Amino acid sequence: MKITIKSILKENVNDRQEETYQKFLKGVAKRIKPPYIKNMITYDVPELYWHEVFDEIFGVGVYVYTTNTEYQVIDNINNNILYTEDIQLYVGNEPLNVSWRRYEYNSNYCPLDWTKEVYSDNTFIKREFNDLGELIYYEDENGVGIDKRNKKEDGE
Repeated sequence: MKITIKSILKENVNDRQEETYQKFLKGVAKRIKPPYIKNMITYDVPELYWHEVFDEIFGVGVYVYTTNTEYQVIDNINNNILYTEDIQLYVGNEPLNVSWRRYEYNSNYCPLDWTKEVYSDNTFIKREFNDLGELIYYEDENGVGIDKRNKKEDGE
């Protein structure tokens, strides 16, 4: 895979013609897998293009924010965190033991609260909210913890 992404980069990174450039972004976004930042560094994707590759991956405009401990990919519209990746120690250019989290937002009632969080160790959390913004469903890799989706409150 490293050879494929490097060949895409070599072929297209300096060619800013729109059609070729979009093909480049889609090619990298299609092939790269989490941990995204670690892999973009490994495959020599210039940092200048990271946010555009993430635009393709997540299907929305994003910006990449870096703190002392992690990278965050943030939605330009709602400022929702879509993806985080820990900054770890490096051996040469290779980051070690990178953990990451990916977030999804699919709630009509709470658009700023994530509804699914997936971790690098294949664990996850799913949540649903009602029209009052109350948590009515919670599930993780161990099973359902809360399920109030079809239950009426006492006294109704």
